[in-house]
Amino acid sequence: MISPAHTFAARWMRDAAMRVFLAVTGAALFVSGPALAQAQSPKVTQNDDGDKVICKSERIIGSHLSDRVCRTKSDWDAARFNDKHTLDRRNGELRAPKLKNSGG
Repeated sequence: MISPAHTFAARWMRDAAMRVFLAVTGAALFVSGPALAQAQSPKVTQNDDGDKVICKSERIIGSHLSDRVCRTKSDWDAARFNDKHTLDRRNGELRAPKLKNSGG
């Protein structure tokens, strides 16, 4: 039979190991936080035509990973316009039609 002192010591060692693991993990996340935030900021450069090229990190749908996408400012503006137009059009299709007041 295992003595109560042995189980206490084993539990204490396991808990101490867990505390160390959590402390190290927390410290690593604390230190890497600013680096991750910096990676999300867009980078701006100029291409050969003189247009501004803006690179952004975009999350891949269904994944925790992100992909770096570089486009000119006019391409980003066109993509934003197209996305907004598509959403507005779809939202208009999903709304219930307004009924006219029969006035009676």
